[in-house]
Formats: sequence, C-alpha cells, structure tokens
Amino acid sequence: MGHEAPDRHPVELHWQDEEAEPLAARRTRPWRGWVALAGVVAVLVVVPSLVQRGTVPGPIEPQPNPTPTSATTSRVVVPDLGPAILGVTDRWELFALGDNSVTQIQLAAGRITTTYFAPLQSTGPVLLVVGPDRAIVKPLDRVPGHVVPDSGPVRGLTGLLDRGATALPASDPNQVWVGPEDGGPPVMTLTDLDGSRVLATAPVPPGAVPVGAHDDGAGYPLFRGAGGFYVARPDGLQRITTGLVVATGPSGWLAEECDEHGRCTTVGVDRATGGRSVLPVAVDRNGPTGVLSPDGTSAALVVGRPDGSTALRVADLVGGSDHEVDVHPARGFGTTMVWSPDGRWLFVVDDTGHLRAVDPRTRQVSEFPGPVPLLRQLAVRTGR
Repeated sequence: MGHEAPDRHPVELHWQDEEAEPLAARRTRPWRGWVALAGVVAVLVVVPSLVQRGTVPGPIEPQPNPTPTSATTSRVVVPDLGPAILGVTDRWELFALGDNSVTQIQLAAGRITTTYFAPLQSTGPVLLVVGPDRAIVKPLDRVPGHVVPDSGPVRGLTGLLDRGATALPASDPNQVWVGPEDGGPPVMTLTDLDGSRVLATAPVPPGAVPVGAHDDGAGYPLFRGAGGFYVARPDGLQRITTGLVVATGPSGWLAEECDEHGRCTTVGVDRATGGRSVLPVAVDRNGPTGVLSPDGTSAALVVGRPDGSTALRVADLVGGSDHEVDVHPARGFGTTMVWSPDGRWLFVVDDTGHLRAVDPRTRQVSEFPGPVPLLRQLAVRTGR
C-alpha cells in the first residue's frame, strides 16, 4: 500500500520586468586593493528546497537557482510556515542579504520571500540597509547597486545613493547616510531612500577612512579615526573612547580601554550620559563586530580562536557572566548578527553562510526553521 506524499509548502515563483536602467549603460569602477584587508568571503546563493509543514528542516539540498539578467527579477515566496515562526507574534521582520538575493522573513505571518537580482559587478563588500518598504543593496566599490522593494521589480540606485561610496541606516528609517563622493568634501550625507535630497551632513573624523564607517547602533556613522572612535552627527563629532569599540547598540557601546601602563579593561559607555562602568567581560580586538541587546543588558561578541576559527560569546553585562555558544559566526563586512527588538532571539550568520537562531537564555542554537539562501548580512525592520 503506497504512502501519502508529505504536505509541502506552496512556493510562488514570479518573473518581473526590471525598471532599472540597464547595468551595462551605467558606470563601473574596478574593485580596489583594500578588499583583501576586509577579509570578505563571497558565498554561493542557492534556491532552497521546500520544507515539510510544522517541522524544523534538516540541511537544505542545493537546487538550481533563478539567474536573473539585468532585465528580470525572480521572486520565490514560501507563504505558509505556520502562524508564528519561532513563536514571534510582533510585526518586526528579519532581512538577509545573499550574494544576489534579499530575503524578507515575516516571522509573525510565517512568510518568507526571497528576491533574486542580477549579480553585482564586483565581489567586494556590500552593505544592506532596510527601509519601511524596501531594502537597499549598496556595493562599496561604486558599481551599480539595487533597490529591492517589498513588491514590484528590483530597480537601480539613484541620486546620492548611486554616487556615494557607502550607505548606513539612519535613526529615521525613511533616511540613509551616504559616504563622500570622489573629490567631494569629507562628510557623510543624510538623504531620503531615493537619494534625491540632502537632509543634513556630518563630518568624517580626522584620520578616518569613510568606507570603514559602521552603524553606531542608533542610526549614526561610527568611525575609527585619530585618537579613538567617533560618532558623526549633524551637530559635530563625539569621541566615544580613545580605545577600541567592540560592540554597539541602542543604549551605548562596549569598549576596551588601556592606561599608560598597558593595563586594559572592558567598559560599558552609556549613550545618554557618557557614563562608564567597568565590566568583567573578555573581548576580541577586531573592532566593532559585537552587538548589544536592545535593552543594553547583554552583548553578543565574536571572538577569535587560536586555530583561526570564531566563537560566539554572550555576556550578561549586569551579572558579569560570560558564556560561549556553540556557533561560529561569520567574519565579514557588514552586520552578521542582530537581536530581535525584544531581545528574545539573536540571529547569526555562521561561517558557512547559514542562518542560526540563538536563544540567549538557554544558549541553544537552531538552524533557522525555514528555507533561506546562504547569507552574508542581516538587518531588522521594526514593526509598522
């Protein structure tokens, strides 16, 4: 007697015309030598297989993925993974960047949408910025990037977004920070999501490299410049520390500071007051790769091992405990770890490009329960 076929999630595949200017007609620029210093490893992106309803999938077998040209966009939708992925009921969303894709994960709705776009004309670093109705994919080497809307075809970047070297999220989700143009003044420019207006500018610190800017955790550019780390704001520069920022978040920063005798301590810096507190937490000296939880009570830190691999440590900044978690975060350009807005989950891109969900209370690690491609970066869109 035959067995019934397992229940499968329906997948919708849409091919749409792209409205963007043909890529070949736009300017390109060869990738520069500092890529090697960034340690970026390109990963292959594949279209995931379907998963059975109500189960956590095992390893996803690679399948041939859509290969869009400059004139087409492909969109893969998995519309029914259950009413609440990982038990999330709030309307925030997780976004993930692959080599030639953006995945929108609507956890409360149980819906995953992956949009594939024409391959970028460089294998260099790329930044992901998420707005209320779109994702912006911005290569650092000034080759054409993409706007990936929630619905409709992928289109090209325009205006200041097309010209600037870098793009970072702003405190207003309808705005974005753009790096200096070639030959332009050393300032970061705040613009709208179309790159059509100059809303404000912020200075780049002396000695800082504009393409090395990070998100400071609250929507302002963070730089390593002469004498320490700075946040650039329209009203001027704020030096956070003469030491090294190792983690960022809405409440402030985690830094390592050393005295004139080389004695180093880890300090928490409060964003609102500038106050400092010494914390018994070991850190890695690879810059601001860590992320603070939304309430500032925990820190997720990437630390290096002697064999060259990475480890994840989750530190309790109130109680002082510090625990290693069984996952190896990816080292690369951009954000590879994000907290859910309520601090309930920590999402990590591991060193194989897979998305992992970490429960910071139990330190349990799970493969994300849904089909997503191999990834490079993550971002969160808060509830609307």
